[in-house]
Amino acid sequence: MIRQIGGLSDDEEFMSMMNIHAARNTRLESSPPVNVNDTVRSSTIPTVGNEVSIEPAISVNDSGANDRPSKKRKQKTRKTRGKNKPKFALEGPEKLQFNAIGQPVGPSKKVAEFGRFIGQLASECSNFPLNAENWAEICKAGKVDEAWQTVQDALDWSDPETLNLVADIKNVVVDKLHERWRSFKYKMKKKWYKPFMGMERRFICGNKHVHVGQWRALVSTWDETKNQEVAETNVTNRQQLKLHQTTGTKTYAQMRYQWECEHPGEVLDRVTFFGIVYGSRQKDPSKPQPNNEEAQKKFDEFEELENNVRIEGREVTHEVRNELFHKVMGPEKRNRVRGYGIGAKWADVPGIVTQKNGIKYQLLTLTEAYEAERAANVRREANLAQQLKESAEREEALQASYAQLNKKLDLMQEQMGANSLTQIFAAGGINSMESLDLGLLMNFLKKPDNPLAISTSNVPMGHNIGQSCMT
Repeated sequence: MIRQIGGLSDDEEFMSMMNIHAARNTRLESSPPVNVNDTVRSSTIPTVGNEVSIEPAISVNDSGANDRPSKKRKQKTRKTRGKNKPKFALEGPEKLQFNAIGQPVGPSKKVAEFGRFIGQLASECSNFPLNAENWAEICKAGKVDEAWQTVQDALDWSDPETLNLVADIKNVVVDKLHERWRSFKYKMKKKWYKPFMGMERRFICGNKHVHVGQWRALVSTWDETKNQEVAETNVTNRQQLKLHQTTGTKTYAQMRYQWECEHPGEVLDRVTFFGIVYGSRQKDPSKPQPNNEEAQKKFDEFEELENNVRIEGREVTHEVRNELFHKVMGPEKRNRVRGYGIGAKWADVPGIVTQKNGIKYQLLTLTEAYEAERAANVRREANLAQQLKESAEREEALQASYAQLNKKLDLMQEQMGANSLTQIFAAGGINSMESLDLGLLMNFLKKPDNPLAISTSNVPMGHNIGQSCMT
């Protein structure tokens, strides 16, 4: 059992006495002299049974003369890295090169500085509060427009091609701000919230640039049960990701631009770019090797499908390889295009296969079905109108033939009389008007030796016109 005397245990008392004796016997054999006060404070230290007062020690030199005590050295504070300072547009607007979508592609160093510049804007809590419910709330407050104005002032717009892309560049910058804002919140959560979950310490963010009130409100939001469930689901989904890109810090837009510069006149298909992103080129730059098993499976599927296309006798063109990419990787989702980077939308990349979900998909399906039915009805109506027109033309031709026939019959009756006409019909095999058959009559009238022959090319055979003849 440790005995306590005067507020100190025996062990602590022993160490104090050892320090006192060491201080008394300290003598410096070389200059400059050192003040013993740096080691032992001038104070009254309780001892066993009594209190001993320690006088301030005075250093002595080799001759025994007393010297003035040296001043205490100031403790040096550890210098930290500090907050990132913007390096973009320090000496005026910077000139960047953009692709047709509005993504920056060169020069590489300036593109990297531009990306960090946007990240610094997104981490400013005064403009982009961490506790905002969603990105739309920040846009509605007008903070995004203020940030875009800052970006505009930092860019050089003297190039006419760049000036024509101002709307596309703004869309890319806004998407980049959104991505960096979410990334900053994730980093703060990982460092200052997750290690202290369930503790009061989680309400204190170690980043002094984060607004205290915003952080406390954000932590309260993260503590909600529904948000905890969403976070667990996101972690589970993220763990299922098996493909990992090997492009480093370069953006996809930069990688595409670099490939196009190295292969002028060629078109980069999506299968080739997949090999660039998820393959290693250390052994053979022209033939990328997959960086893991999952990438190897995708490479094998692409190769098998290409062989099937060649067996069918078709050429493996740029369009065909894009179709193969969609078959292996599936359709595009959420208005984003894989392999094109932040800012690329479905409308920017023609020929892609997209996925439509939820109410929008149902509405689109109903719309397509209605349009298909309407087109079918239009075709049916057109066919019916054509049939009616042809039927009317046939009826008109038939009526003309009837009129011509009646005229001939009237002429025959006038020239020969009724009895003679009856004899003519009898000669043609027609015994009575009730049994008048147009086919027999036409054959009779068309005989070469018949002086009353008529042209009946427009009259269908077998039509009963007995009533007309009687008239």
